[in-house]
Amino acid sequence: MFVTDRPGLKGLRMILVGVTLAMIVGGAALALRDAFRSAREQRVAAQRTLDAYAHFASYLFSTRVYLMARERTVLQAFVKLGPDDPWSGPLPPVTVIPAIPDTGEACAHSKSFPIYRFRLDLPSGALSVIGGTPSAEAMHLIRDSIPKLAVSPPVALWHFGYLFLQSKAPEAIAYSPVRDSTGRVLAVYGYRSCYGTYDVWDFMVVHRVARIVPPFLTEGMPVDSIMTLSVTDAHGRPLYVAPARRGAVVATGTDTIAQLSDIIVRIGLRPRVAERLVVGGMPASRIPDSFFVLVGSIILALATLAMLRREFKLVESREMFLANVSHELRTPLQHILLFVQILRLKRTRTDEEREKAIEVIETETHRLIRLADNVLGVVRTNRPRVVITAVDASAIASRAATLCAPLAQARSMTIEVDATPATAAADPESLQQILVNLIDNAVKYGPNGQTIWIGVRTDGNEVQIWVEDSGPGIPPRDRHRVWRPFVRLDTPGDATAGTGIGLTIVRELVDQMNGRAEIYDTAGGGARISIFLPRWNGDSQ
Repeated sequence: MFVTDRPGLKGLRMILVGVTLAMIVGGAALALRDAFRSAREQRVAAQRTLDAYAHFASYLFSTRVYLMARERTVLQAFVKLGPDDPWSGPLPPVTVIPAIPDTGEACAHSKSFPIYRFRLDLPSGALSVIGGTPSAEAMHLIRDSIPKLAVSPPVALWHFGYLFLQSKAPEAIAYSPVRDSTGRVLAVYGYRSCYGTYDVWDFMVVHRVARIVPPFLTEGMPVDSIMTLSVTDAHGRPLYVAPARRGAVVATGTDTIAQLSDIIVRIGLRPRVAERLVVGGMPASRIPDSFFVLVGSIILALATLAMLRREFKLVESREMFLANVSHELRTPLQHILLFVQILRLKRTRTDEEREKAIEVIETETHRLIRLADNVLGVVRTNRPRVVITAVDASAIASRAATLCAPLAQARSMTIEVDATPATAAADPESLQQILVNLIDNAVKYGPNGQTIWIGVRTDGNEVQIWVEDSGPGIPPRDRHRVWRPFVRLDTPGDATAGTGIGLTIVRELVDQMNGRAEIYDTAGGGARISIFLPRWNGDSQ
């Protein structure tokens, strides 16, 4: 007798093996703990350092771009307005802004990019424009957005700003408010600009020339080996990207330039520069050497379990065999019992119904005999025996519906058969057993009062047979699992009895008949389980 034949000894054996394995693995785990903790702290500290460098680099880039933009506007285009000082006296005309406000812009002398200038008086809203006509989108920004921004506290501190249009032809509007001694905005002056759109000179200069990463750590390294740069507007549209092929980064820093319509600067540090920025370099591996000691211990433990598994395998196979047999026998026995009770209680209304009940009992009795033969075949060959022949699939579907009708009626369900003539190459008893199992599942898990549909169709060289219900369905992520033995998709509050091997039997029988089984959703939220069998062509054996 095996130790596993007695549950008590089996449990004791498992406890002893578990304790042994726990001691082996536990010893290796304790040795690993300190090494892993140290490695993790080193990685966290290194990543924190890189993140700080990346954020500081994005801040430096943003600050230098802001200062260059301020020089273009406050110190050049709007210099005669003295944006940093209160205005006294009559407001100057729009011509106070030069015809070419920013001589450094790439579009400054382009005939295809006329530069309009404007003055918007507040609060009257009177608008003066010279040098061209703003687009509809630009006019909307000038009349609606810029007045609101001009009186906001941030613009009062900066004295200028840029707004980016979202049109297909990108452009920007530079503006500067004029205030009196009380801080009240008298007017807003501005002009059409290609800054940050066609003209990305400032971004390129700061990226290529300015030192935004400590130079003593990056001496001799090309700028593209140090970092990546991405500048986008507030809507995610790219304004400047370098290099074109991004590559890997180990840390990313982000900053926003509010003065330039909230453009976003993202700087990523390359792995090559990371080795220089972190004292001692980046950790060579995320897995300490001690981890491999633990892996070896686990492998040794698994080898011990494999030895025990060989001892348990026979008992588990026997239990699975008995579970399959009990499931196959239970359904016909239920049918026989149901019709015997109908006859005993004399609930048949006509002789025809009585003969039909007797026929079902006789049929199911023969089926039990055949199942017993199959059990003997399983014992001898380890697989059920099927005989492939020409089978009228529609007739089998109708017979299965008749067998299961009393069980369905007990729950106020109906079974409808939608079948067209089809001849399949199959084993008739196995096909009937498949359909009875599928209908039995539909009755078990479907709602009271549902209609269960059985369909038969010929599809090319295949015969498709399906059972469709209105139950909870089978989620796509679980459809590969339900064919395994003892798998049940239990849901909260579901007390439906079952062993979880009904669909396993279906798959095994379908495979032996050279077919396949699939699960689909239905329009009503239930499940359709379809089996596809070869069509009988007169030569199938």
